[in-house]
Amino acid sequence: MSRGLVAAITAIALLAACSSSNGDDRGAQPQREESAPASTATPSPEAEETAGAPGVTTVSLADQLEAELTIGDEPDWMTPGYGSIWVQRAHAGAVDRIDPVTNEVVASIKVGANPCNGMAAGFDSVWVPSCTKQALYRISAETEKVEAVVKVPVFKSFTGTPPYALGGIDAGAGAVWMVTESKGGAFDTLARIDPRSNNVTDEIPLGHSGGGVTVGGGAVWVSAPEDGVLLQVDPRSRKVVAEVDGLAQPTIVAAGLGAVWVQSGTWSDHPEGDGSI
Repeated sequence: MSRGLVAAITAIALLAACSSSNGDDRGAQPQREESAPASTATPSPEAEETAGAPGVTTVSLADQLEAELTIGDEPDWMTPGYGSIWVQRAHAGAVDRIDPVTNEVVASIKVGANPCNGMAAGFDSVWVPSCTKQALYRISAETEKVEAVVKVPVFKSFTGTPPYALGGIDAGAGAVWMVTESKGGAFDTLARIDPRSNNVTDEIPLGHSGGGVTVGGGAVWVSAPEDGVLLQVDPRSRKVVAEVDGLAQPTIVAAGLGAVWVQSGTWSDHPEGDGSI
């Protein structure tokens, strides 16, 4: 996700909802009191007629929009956790906490300049990298304060200009996992950060320049955009145990619903991706 693309945060009533657990230990996530769920809307005949593809119903945003919050100072990455939505504000060097019940910003927490490259919720905290400070900030979900700063090189991009962050961080399987720099200077290493000590305990060689990171299915998954590979890391042995090759510039990844979902990203100076999931 490149900076400055998000002009507003919108809350949309979903046509369908489901919940799942991938069994990862992300730490307890206390929830704020929730309001009654919105009723499921029935698409209008007009919506059905304007379906973008066979079997796909197109619904107007105006029919589903529940709230809209304008977020200034270059909003970027966001993540759900602890009954809230957390949003980076890159220019302000801050993270906003949004209450989805009131649809209001209830806290704004200062972190290092230029928060970037994803964020993760786990272990009663929100974890936010700072590209300028080259550090990882840990925000307590309970106190809404920075309770630790982990000095670690933060991955900003793969080759090309301008830099493109790929969400190279996630929490689960007993730790926080983040793409970082090896001694050779390449961002081809996965750092394991212990939430008990707030220290990097392991640096796992990936054999490729890393990109996006997600935890699920008992593994840590890392995309390698330049080499068209998805890596599977065993969090117990802390080694790469499998690779999926033949992918078209894999970038952002997510795990859930019994699968790993890989985005094939593409943009003007990196046309190798095909835009598929």
